[in-house]
Amino acid sequence: MLWDDGAFGWVSRVPDSAWSFGVPGRIQDLGELSHAMALPLAVDIPEPQRRAVLELLGEDADLSRIRWDRMLPSGTFKAALRELLQKTQELLKNSHEWKYLETFARTQKALCGLAAAHVNPLRLQQFRESAKVGRRDDLASFHRPRPVIYSRKTLTGRLTIVDGPRFLTLDKKYRSILQSKHGKDGVIVQLDFIALEPRVLLGVTGVDAPDDPYTILSRRIPALDRPSLKRATMAVLYGGKLPKLTQLLPDGVDATKVMDEIRNAFRLRSLEDRLSREFQTVELLMNYYGRVLNLNRSDPSYLVAAYVQSTGVDVALQGFAQIRSEASKIDGINPFAIVHDALWLDVHRDVASYTEQLKEAGSVIPGFDLNFPLDEKRIND
Repeated sequence: MLWDDGAFGWVSRVPDSAWSFGVPGRIQDLGELSHAMALPLAVDIPEPQRRAVLELLGEDADLSRIRWDRMLPSGTFKAALRELLQKTQELLKNSHEWKYLETFARTQKALCGLAAAHVNPLRLQQFRESAKVGRRDDLASFHRPRPVIYSRKTLTGRLTIVDGPRFLTLDKKYRSILQSKHGKDGVIVQLDFIALEPRVLLGVTGVDAPDDPYTILSRRIPALDRPSLKRATMAVLYGGKLPKLTQLLPDGVDATKVMDEIRNAFRLRSLEDRLSREFQTVELLMNYYGRVLNLNRSDPSYLVAAYVQSTGVDVALQGFAQIRSEASKIDGINPFAIVHDALWLDVHRDVASYTEQLKEAGSVIPGFDLNFPLDEKRIND
């Protein structure tokens, strides 16, 4: 149903310029926008009809997919639509004064309109027959070629998949089901951000970021190699306590000293204090770009972890949007999946050298003075 200039009408296709509700996978998605603004948007269904549907379909039923125009009296349905329309107009009006709107548009461009993945059907079938029950559904999602549709309706804006291949939970040992549409002349390439969240943390706290953020710690904690520093940093960043950190460190290393050095190097205490004050003042938190975080705890370490994670998602998606824009100019490179802080591309061997150009395009992120370098690897060759 389309509302245009004061009139309702049925259409077979959503116009590109329209904002949509209940049509996932579009850049101008009101559901995604309302979630990012923490302003709920839904059709208000009268309780008797709502309860009847839940009793029939179960408490977990997706009410957004119900044909309410056929279940509600005509007048009731039209009144609900008018109320929804009023809410959407208020939402869009408020969004124009919201600093996150430009970032929202850029991140949506990264997620929408990805190519469909190509799969080796024989290998897929072999894996489905031998996989454990819990993995078979993931593999089954690749059976029918179609683009993936993402959503960010989570506490911090992390990605979930609402339709299509389940890339986010595909076990690494099953990635060989993917094949290039160019056959033997193509490769599947992964571009992923290097030390994304530690680099985000350095950026938001104003610490100069070297090419490898972990070198800041290597001077402070020479007893640990880079893998150990990485594990320890991520544990502290995500609120890990001393017992957990002790388990991650080699015998004989002072966990208290390691935690103090990490917290000092990344200025965590200062960030915790600032975010705690913001959360206590307005009872909500926004990430670096202004996305509202739907948090349910006020623990300072939790606030920092959520803030950095959410900001990292926006950093990665903006970088991927820039990569996709650059890739659209190159015949033979087709982005088809985003897996957290990595972008997967189907690349013809003749243009494989252009990935260096893509990495450069994706490393300069709006709002930050530091670069966010990307690594490149081939998923299967």
